[in-house]
Amino acid sequence: MNIDLLGYRQNAGMGQVEVANALDISKMQVNLYEQAPDTVPMGLLVKWLQILGIDLATAMSAPIPPLKGIDPGTPYTELYRKLNLLNQYIGDTPPVDKLDIPTPPATPHDFQQQLKLYKQKPNVVLTGGFDAGKSHMANALLGSKNLPVGYQPATRVITFVRHIEDRPKWCKEDVLIVNEDFWLKDEKGKQIIDLLLLDDQERCEKYCVHAGSFDTLQKYGVHGEYEDIAAHAAVVYRTHLTSKKVQQAS
Repeated sequence: MNIDLLGYRQNAGMGQVEVANALDISKMQVNLYEQAPDTVPMGLLVKWLQILGIDLATAMSAPIPPLKGIDPGTPYTELYRKLNLLNQYIGDTPPVDKLDIPTPPATPHDFQQQLKLYKQKPNVVLTGGFDAGKSHMANALLGSKNLPVGYQPATRVITFVRHIEDRPKWCKEDVLIVNEDFWLKDEKGKQIIDLLLLDDQERCEKYCVHAGSFDTLQKYGVHGEYEDIAAHAAVVYRTHLTSKKVQQAS
């Protein structure tokens, strides 16, 4: 069993002398066992891991390689260049008087709103049953471990992960959690998940339940102590993303 006793001890902030005293062995033995963990007697190993706060099953499982994430490159550079040119052209065009006719034509402003839609990045939607591994998959794609995971169903909100460059200038937080009233509804009362609303300052401020660092998502976006909070969706801004958004639906 190649258990990383040295790494576990360093992560726990303990010295060899402290571990030796707790196990009633010498510092030299601690050093030797850390160099050859497969020689540690099972009874001593169990006590050793308890001192370090490590579960035996976790210690004996295969090490998980660090997440690297994916790098999609910059496929939208040319598209955005052309859209920006169109937007600049509209801005330099003299205003058009509103025509008083039954069906007025589209205005430059309407065209600018359409350009915003064209600038939207594709969205990857991760959906599935409870404890299906959605958060694990999202973390693997992102190359980070910011989305809460666990051996039991963890995430309880729809989570929208966006690149930090897509964060509106008025937003200073890494995580925004909103309630169910944030979304518009159709004539039948069904929610309309309109991603453009994520950039609406007035709406975000009005229906925001909590905002803050990634601890906010760990605290209010999972099943547990704060489940009575009326959280429905979370927006997470990450620097790991380059040209994509990931949506995770619980």
